[in-house]
Amino acid sequence: MKKYLFFSLFLLCFLSPVFSQISKPEQMLYKGSINGKYNITMYLAIEDPCGGNPYTIGMYKYDHEEDWIELNISFNEEENRYCMVEYLFTGVMLLHQKPAMLEGVRINPDGKNQIPVKLEKKPLTETQKEEFADILQNLFYIHNDC
Repeated sequence: MKKYLFFSLFLLCFLSPVFSQISKPEQMLYKGSINGKYNITMYLAIEDPCGGNPYTIGMYKYDHEEDWIELNISFNEEENRYCMVEYLFTGVMLLHQKPAMLEGVRINPDGKNQIPVKLEKKPLTETQKEEFADILQNLFYIHNDC
């Protein structure tokens, strides 16, 4: 019995630092507008797999529509700037991260129109975090499943 107790304590002490490094993604919700008149909601998740370089995944939607738009996201950590390319290249957003907000422009695929974007960070409940994560996972499945 002492051997099992010692072995269990050893495993607990050995594995607890390993499991403490596994973390849930940081999740953020932003609400605001494009061009001051098209209200949007944006969901971002920053993941840090195995202690590697963190990456951001996300989606947004126009509030009057049902469908979410998947974003391919690059982030410049030194300048706090995002480049977000919409699925099927329907547009690009170049956004600057400021305290509690994102601000920048959305560019049409032809490059002719640059429309201002202003988003404010909103709190997320645990239920909302799960709902948005599920929507994003389903969106990735729809677009990337073989």
